[in-house]
Amino acid sequence: MKNIKTNIVMLGALTFLLTSSVFAQMPCKEHGKMGMGRKHMPILSHAEELGLSEKQVKELKNIHHEFQKKSIEADSKLKILELDFKKSMMDGASEKELNKQIDNIAAKSASKRKLHISTHFKVKNKLTDEQWIDWKKSMHGGRKGKMMRMKKGKEHSMHKEM
Repeated sequence: MKNIKTNIVMLGALTFLLTSSVFAQMPCKEHGKMGMGRKHMPILSHAEELGLSEKQVKELKNIHHEFQKKSIEADSKLKILELDFKKSMMDGASEKELNKQIDNIAAKSASKRKLHISTHFKVKNKLTDEQWIDWKKSMHGGRKGKMMRMKKGKEHSMHKEM
């Protein structure tokens, strides 16, 4: 009876990990997200509208390059940890060993999130307060945000004061 319960729990955990890794590999389509599939930072597409200097553009490109390198490395390590976990499950590893591997996976996942946050603040620190406010407004406004109106040349006087 104990073996059946253990097998059911392990199958459930394996199913969860398999489905979560499938969803984790789905492409990021939200505007403003720095997903793995992105070849550029969205903010760089709005450099002119934000009034970014050449120095700022260069610094943002460097930040993004470093982010991409670290993100690729973190993704690879996370996938390896998940593969090792799946193998351990199939090989009948102990609960203690599986829990240790789960903790390692969670720690690596947390470090990826921290990398995103760190990059976010590095970008913020390269912008003036006004540039940051304009960028955030454009991100939260989506297609109706200030950047999109400015690109189309339809900046309404009511929005200029914002």
